[in-house]
Amino acid sequence: MNKCMTTEDGFCSKCGAILPLPVDSMQSYITCICKSRIPCSEFNNMIVAKADIILNEIRGKSTKKKARDDKSSGPKLERLCGHCGHNEMTYKTQQTRSADEGMTIFYYCLKCGSLEKEDS
Repeated sequence: MNKCMTTEDGFCSKCGAILPLPVDSMQSYITCICKSRIPCSEFNNMIVAKADIILNEIRGKSTKKKARDDKSSGPKLERLCGHCGHNEMTYKTQQTRSADEGMTIFYYCLKCGSLEKEDS
């Protein structure tokens, strides 16, 4: 093998890439990404430890809605819906703009579910 540089164990002396460790003690050579072959004797008896990978099972999506997504929860107030004219709505506030500007208030009609937005 043509050595271009001096490297630590586990690195290719031709290109400097990290080398994969030998999988078992019977392996003779490791092939680098630069296609050079390095004898396993240069690895000072290092081998890869075997490990089992256990993956969690895939679960289907839950059909239950989370409480924070439910538009009917939250504080209620008397406000006329611009869509259906109902006078009871819930609201939530959220910072949608920069910190030096006011909060955005989202109003949800309890009857028709329409959304109204107010930037304060």
